[in-house]
Amino acid sequence: MSVESLQAKQAVIDEIKDKFERAKSAVVVDYMGITVEEADSMRKQLREAGIDYTVYKNTLVTRAIQGTEFESLAQVLSGPSAFAFGYEDATAPARELNSVIKKLNKMTFKAGIVEGEFYDQEGILAIAKLPSRDELIAKFMGSIKSPVSILITGDRRSESRRRRAGTGSRRTCSSSCGRNACSGRSSCGNACRVVSYGSIF
Repeated sequence: MSVESLQAKQAVIDEIKDKFERAKSAVVVDYMGITVEEADSMRKQLREAGIDYTVYKNTLVTRAIQGTEFESLAQVLSGPSAFAFGYEDATAPARELNSVIKKLNKMTFKAGIVEGEFYDQEGILAIAKLPSRDELIAKFMGSIKSPVSILITGDRRSESRRRRAGTGSRRTCSSSCGRNACSGRSSCGNACRVVSYGSIF
């Protein structure tokens, strides 16, 4: 093999290493049966979802992942292999590829590494059914919004009851005796006056 060929091969290996080093997850699929048009359309869809989809030779990938957390993928690197890298959302490659597989009724999962853990075909299928990070955030925000609303509403109702409870009037003696009276005159015989009391809010 010429020097130029060796350099070109090493350049590809370095490229593969860089992608694996940056990836939070990598999923391997058998792309047998995919047409060029379908492959181009799939790459576009995956790219828009932030996923890097590339076809590499198994031998080069095997060399690139030696000594890394992705090394266990070597056991499934036989036959046609394509690789989907997730750099932001670790579950995105499995989820988006599963959508493509259902749409085309072609390709199959081989295995994958998600956040350092190896998953076989069934494991990747299970991960593909997990909600996205944005969906999880939305659900979390919804779960904490409701109790806050309840607290605010409850506080307002308590304030309203406190105001109603603290407002009114009573009849009291106009003299210094301060006795209460239920009619126009108190028990001491003096004229009564109406005294209002209540909240100052």
